[in-house]
Amino acid sequence: GEAVRVGREGLTIFDVSFPEAEEAKHAALNSELATIQTLLGHRAIASLSDLPLMQDQQMRMVMKLLMTLWAPAYVADDQTLTRLISATLVRLSLLHGHTEESAFGYVTYAVTIGSVQGDYQAGHEFGELALRVNELFHDGKRRAKIHHLFSCFVNPWRKPLTTCFPYAREARRSGLETGDFAYVTYGAFHESWYGLLTSQDLARFVRDYTPNIPLLQKIRAASFIEAQKLIINWARALQGLTDHPLSLSDADFQERDYQEAHKTDAFFLTFFHIIRLHVHVTFAEYDKALMIAREAQKVVHALEGTIWPVLLDFLHGLTLAALTPTMAEPERASFFSEIDARRVSLERLAEHCPEIFRCWALLLDAESARTGGDPPTAMTRYEEAIPYAQETHSLLNEALAHELFGRFWRERGNDGVAALYLGNAQRCYKNLNATAKVRDLEERYLDLLGKPESQKEQLPVQSTSEIVEISGSQRLASLDFATVAKAAHAIAGEMELADLLRALMRIAIENAGAQRGLFLQNQNGQLTVEAEGGVDHT
Repeated sequence: GEAVRVGREGLTIFDVSFPEAEEAKHAALNSELATIQTLLGHRAIASLSDLPLMQDQQMRMVMKLLMTLWAPAYVADDQTLTRLISATLVRLSLLHGHTEESAFGYVTYAVTIGSVQGDYQAGHEFGELALRVNELFHDGKRRAKIHHLFSCFVNPWRKPLTTCFPYAREARRSGLETGDFAYVTYGAFHESWYGLLTSQDLARFVRDYTPNIPLLQKIRAASFIEAQKLIINWARALQGLTDHPLSLSDADFQERDYQEAHKTDAFFLTFFHIIRLHVHVTFAEYDKALMIAREAQKVVHALEGTIWPVLLDFLHGLTLAALTPTMAEPERASFFSEIDARRVSLERLAEHCPEIFRCWALLLDAESARTGGDPPTAMTRYEEAIPYAQETHSLLNEALAHELFGRFWRERGNDGVAALYLGNAQRCYKNLNATAKVRDLEERYLDLLGKPESQKEQLPVQSTSEIVEISGSQRLASLDFATVAKAAHAIAGEMELADLLRALMRIAIENAGAQRGLFLQNQNGQLTVEAEGGVDHT
């Protein structure tokens, strides 16, 4: 763009220039990376905060110009140039000392060596160095930039998304204080998708983040206003408050208008396609999801360095796994190959930040094993994913894990166990206020889940319409995960309903530490005993 051209021209005054050809830019970047490693030597990255101040006035001006050029290069989707600018900022800091712009160089360089080159630990250390250098200079003017970039491009590769909130909010606060409205916009907007992916209540999410819209209107961030509505309607679609659960449109936002307005803008199209993909995967509309995923792959490069390409890989992988059984060779083999590549990538990321990526890796591995004819591995991965989702307080992941495991058991003909997991999925979505998804489960699995919640007179039950009642002081609304996991292994083979009930009763009594138990079923408002047992017999 024009801003990039002007920035390049300004740098030539100081004998600093970058190649135009892509191959030459890559070569220059590799040279800068090697030089930085040599200059760093055996020093700890954290120790660089002790570098002296930069005295050379010309170099100080170069640092300002480089920082100014970075954003236009990023917006122009010249990823190689942005990395080259970052590396140059770091090299000059190591050679000449620190300026206020050094912090910006460190945090953007963290993106290069972290999410791009895969050295996530070093990337996070350079990001933390950026925060420290910014503090040492008491530099409020660039504070919003540093905190936003750390929260969005650096921190998620090593820390849970919930730890990104303080940095995004500081970007917004300091940006408003200093007039850096671009980074007010980025901080507010990106915080909203952290909020959705970690939400415990979609209704509250909508209440909390809808005020971003008048804020963005006030600071005239026109493009991001519609993008913020897109994020809000992601939640509203799951709640059943858009035109249709598969639609992001409502009276105030139209998918068609958004897509037309951003048809040549990969950055905004990436959000659009991946959010639509998530909605279609959530509602098990896999044929359409595959088409959306392929569109998203064309533009996702615009969000390289964020976790959005990883979310795309996960959702795309689930879609391929769901469709693989319907495919004939050689497309079936191609699907398995694509799934495996995404699975391996997620497993590696999970080693660095399990709180974000481990559940996705486990679920994709489970789905791959399920479609590949390996039920024991699939079962083990589902059973690992569910408690990990609970441990990390991810209702979206927990709900999905329960639903996928429920489908697994339904496919194997074990409807009793399927009902337990699908009921738990229903409970999670209900707690999340994902009303449209609750209805979807009710309609798909009416034979397993019984009447829709809205039609029940009895208190809602977490897993099925059955209630397990244990004598003594304990009364369980549903079997807990440990019980169900044990039951799943016990009844992995085919069995009749009576055998299933006896197995569930025995394991429930053992798990509760009870002496006696009753398995009750609600039939037209009357509770009937379907099975009973004690410590010595079932």
